[in-house]
Amino acid sequence: LPIDPSLIETVFKFVSSDLVRDLKFKPEIVPTIDGGLTMEWHTDAVDLIIEPSTESEASLYYRDSESNEEVEAPLSDCFDVLGRAIVKLGYRR
Repeated sequence: LPIDPSLIETVFKFVSSDLVRDLKFKPEIVPTIDGGLTMEWHTDAVDLIIEPSTESEASLYYRDSESNEEVEAPLSDCFDVLGRAIVKLGYRR
């Protein structure tokens, strides 16, 4: 399916935000077969996937290879996990 234009705008706003813009590692923006988009970060330490949606709330998948923590949940249920992931992805100095 074609990508929903509102998802493009949502992803653009998120990756341009202060939270994400200055990260050392940049996300890959990946289209999904059902017309969605995911933002994906994959490093030696962290896998983070955020998938916004027009029909439900955004979802998050996180795996920390150092602590073996793995979380898959609605984004609104795991802002603490997102914070840990952002710290692991590091800021450019």
